[in-house]
Amino acid sequence: MEVYPPREDTKLILSVLRNFIKPGILVLDIGTGSGVVGKFAKELGAEVLAVDVNPKAVEEARKLGLKAVQSDLFQNVTGKFDLVVFNPPYLELPPEELKGEPIELALHGGKKGREILDRFLDQVGEFLKEGGKVIFLQSERNGVRETEERLKRNGFNFRILKREYIPMEGYLLVFLAWR
Repeated sequence: MEVYPPREDTKLILSVLRNFIKPGILVLDIGTGSGVVGKFAKELGAEVLAVDVNPKAVEEARKLGLKAVQSDLFQNVTGKFDLVVFNPPYLELPPEELKGEPIELALHGGKKGREILDRFLDQVGEFLKEGGKVIFLQSERNGVRETEERLKRNGFNFRILKREYIPMEGYLLVFLAWR
């Protein structure tokens, strides 16, 4: 079983994360993969809960000293957090490429690459403390306007913190959302 390794998208999230971590805050790292984002937040003094649907990713996060839970998004998560971070799968893989392997789960975001992101955006507000923030990544290929509309429908203010071109993937954007 494989775990999604840190790539350009992970580095993009890490490049903005330092500005939002303060010692003692509660951080939820959804889709932790290799655990690099959660580990970074912990090193900056945050208390971190790492979550992933892949049991191998949960195991890897625990090896990094993180509290980790196997969960499909928020399914097995309780409590409220100061910051929720998510690097979602954002590709739409053809059905013939889907064999149920964990690495595919880390890449395949469903129809238009948005299904998992949309589920996340509809649920994340329930897990934020008052004044809490959300940082997530999105490919501009899978509907930035749709994301902005969904954020508004769910009562969020937002801005794009960073936009970077990744060869063969297009532009990736890091959103910040808050209520």
